[in-house]
Amino acid sequence: MDAVKGDSLAEVAADEGELEARARERTFREAWERALPLVDGVARGRVPGARDGVELAYLDWGGAGPLVVLLHANGFCAATWAPVASALRDRFRVVALDARGHGDSTSVPPGDDLAAYTWTTLAADVDHALAALLAQTGHDRIALGIGHSMGGALVACNAVERPGRIERLLLCDPVLLPPVGRPPVEGARPSNPMAESARKRRGRFPSAAEAYAHFRSRTLFASFTPEALALYVGLGMRELATGEVSLKCAPEVEAAIFQNAGVLDLMEAFAGLKSELVILHAGRGNFSRPYFEEIARRAPNARVESVDGNHLFPMETPQLVIDWVERMGMRSDGNRQRRSRAVGRNARREEKTMPKLPEHPECLRPETFATFNPEKMGKATLFESERILVGLNTFLPGQEHALHAHEGIDKVYHVLEGRGRFLLVGRELPMQPGEMLVAPSGVPHGIRNDGAEKLVVLAILAPGPGKKS
Repeated sequence: MDAVKGDSLAEVAADEGELEARARERTFREAWERALPLVDGVARGRVPGARDGVELAYLDWGGAGPLVVLLHANGFCAATWAPVASALRDRFRVVALDARGHGDSTSVPPGDDLAAYTWTTLAADVDHALAALLAQTGHDRIALGIGHSMGGALVACNAVERPGRIERLLLCDPVLLPPVGRPPVEGARPSNPMAESARKRRGRFPSAAEAYAHFRSRTLFASFTPEALALYVGLGMRELATGEVSLKCAPEVEAAIFQNAGVLDLMEAFAGLKSELVILHAGRGNFSRPYFEEIARRAPNARVESVDGNHLFPMETPQLVIDWVERMGMRSDGNRQRRSRAVGRNARREEKTMPKLPEHPECLRPETFATFNPEKMGKATLFESERILVGLNTFLPGQEHALHAHEGIDKVYHVLEGRGRFLLVGRELPMQPGEMLVAPSGVPHGIRNDGAEKLVVLAILAPGPGKKS
């Protein structure tokens, strides 16, 4: 009797296990079916890396607009950018790269080559790959480089080392760490919690559905959109001869990259950065916004914005990235972006890529078009007609626009970012974001940035210079 009862319990348990397995399979299939349209029509290709025998794979969403290149975080792959890339493909030529050891790129066993996964090696791969992509696509430059975490550091490194190659950078919580000293004893390896965690990551599963359920249950992946997680499993894993699936980025490769983090010293190099730079700081992540701000202060045209998300927000809320592409003024106009007319002498150096002015009004964020000049106040014209001029005046710490007046022109200043002082005859007034000063025709006025942050001021003149009667 007991044996019969035991057999019945075992049968019930087996039935329950089968039901759970079917539910996991159904959940994965539903997510995978929603993810597939995001990679529909995507072309695959390979370009040379920095060493013989190493190739980087890429996914190409096509498009006839300016070139946008995306680089992923450590442990992930190009396919995880699909929710962002698919939203941009109607306006841009969108390509996402797999770093070495990730996705379908060449994987070098880290134990066989100590230099295989240093960040300088990864950066050299990216340099070679971007040169090849430019040649293949026929573009003369990259309109926007988007990088997440490790990918942010790698694309930033390339923009520093190859001035003029990348017009704009959007870095999503990038790993821009202070340089870390190497161990004094040959072969010694300092403790690295991220590396140790990666080494423990399970990388092999009976099926994709089992892998999806496992990762969904882990805190790191719990907030991913179903599509992003399905892409990570469906295109970031390979099927084995046994029918099992395993991560294309092996845990030991991810660990080796974490172990080498902090060897790209870009802090000083950012002073020579030619690209416009926006750093998106994950408000619920672990990186320091003040450290990002220190980097931005060194770059001629950079800013930091916090977003409400974790470090992996591109896979959790991809719309945040898409929105910031729009905020940076990235709108296609054939294969090139129109450029605005710059104002004043030596204006060519201060010229800013601007959106095409619409026939009907549309919203824009003026501060996203701010440019900074290390030698003097920066200017950018947002709109100019016979009746009005709307532009930006920008100031690095210590810069000022001395007292001056406009005869026949009324002027309005509105502070967008930073703090400083309005200069008037015989007095000064503190200025901060949200405040406005009106300078009627003939009234002397000026601005000084006596703070530690960049200062951005919206300037409206009516009529515009040269248009007054």
